[in-house]
Amino acid sequence: MKKIAHSRGLPHALFALSLAFAVSLATSVHAQSIEINPIVISASRIEQPLSEVLSSVSVITRQDIERSQAASLADLIQGEVGFEFGRNGGPGTVTSFFVRGQNSINVVVMIDGVRSQVDGIGALQVTDLPLANIERIEILRGNASALYGDAAVGGVISVFTRRGRGAPAATGSLMLGSRKASDVNVGYGGVVDDLRFQLNAGHARSDGFSAMNPQQNSLVNSDKDAYQRSFVSGNLEKSIDADTRLGVRFQSTQAQTDFDSGSSFEGDQSTDVHVLTSKNQQISIFGRKAITPDWV
Repeated sequence: MKKIAHSRGLPHALFALSLAFAVSLATSVHAQSIEINPIVISASRIEQPLSEVLSSVSVITRQDIERSQAASLADLIQGEVGFEFGRNGGPGTVTSFFVRGQNSINVVVMIDGVRSQVDGIGALQVTDLPLANIERIEILRGNASALYGDAAVGGVISVFTRRGRGAPAATGSLMLGSRKASDVNVGYGGVVDDLRFQLNAGHARSDGFSAMNPQQNSLVNSDKDAYQRSFVSGNLEKSIDADTRLGVRFQSTQAQTDFDSGSSFEGDQSTDVHVLTSKNQQISIFGRKAITPDWV
């Protein structure tokens, strides 16, 4: 009798399991359908559904970033169509972006709508962005000089930092790897009444390895080229009414990267240590007012 009862219960268990799987699959499909036609801004500098954009635009969401397990911004978008990058070492070293075969000076990087600074030759300075602080990335391919200036011949990379969503909650991640690599990030954010906030901080480091092969160049120091970066950032927004909100953003990043020179200039010997130190501090105050449904 026990075996018969068990055999009768099996179809019910299979039915329940199938039903749960169907509900889970439907929920997954529904969640994915929400992301099929995301709202993008980069193509025309106004909010548009991706299906209505004429230019070639791709969107990398926060979920995509977490699934990628990429170590840097360049590593994250290297698989995108028409995008390439060059780097003279590991993370934190000088990095150049190339879109659709254009020179690196022909790419504009926007961070929360503000154009990234460039150095004396037009090269981008802000490429070592912590991925833990990025909410979404939009990549606009092709000449966008009419909207972003003459440097946007190749395209535009728009980065949007994280904003608080839903009930206040803490987030965090920990990565450990070879060569004593580690990446620790913590954050706290959410929405309370008419106030939206997000705070993030993190530290990454690695002992690294020699960026150049000393067997190919006797002037190269064969020591390990280490890397470390610390950052803290925040985003605070207050809704004045349904059409108006004010806010402030800030970010402070400090990084130190060892690299090899390998040049024949006097003083560049095999025992020399070369260190690239960068500090980037930004603060912005912004306001958003919807004047009409079409003008903001």
